[in-house]
Amino acid sequence: TFDAAAFEKNCGVGVEVTAEDVKKTIAKIFEENKEALLEKRYAYQGVVSGKVRSALKWADGKTVHQEFTRALKAMLGERTETDKKAGSKPKKAKKGAKKGGKAA
Repeated sequence: TFDAAAFEKNCGVGVEVTAEDVKKTIAKIFEENKEALLEKRYAYQGVVSGKVRSALKWADGKTVHQEFTRALKAMLGERTETDKKAGSKPKKAKKGAKKGGKAA
């Protein structure tokens, strides 16, 4: 049977997330992950971003992104060359790919 109340709850119907809610939630998550962020810097931002997105499932994405970026720069400053190099990984060759021709 169809449960309309459960459906609406799972779809976020009636949920309101204010900009202040976004700011407080991001501040809390950053504080919980401060040690790892300071140690791993921008290489750890994906982990924290995932936690923020999970916590703010129904919030406006643009507001979340702007506050996340502001908080990240406030804690870590601008990206350094070391940060940029740490985030890039060498590309791996695809398995089974052959050089310069068609596969048999």
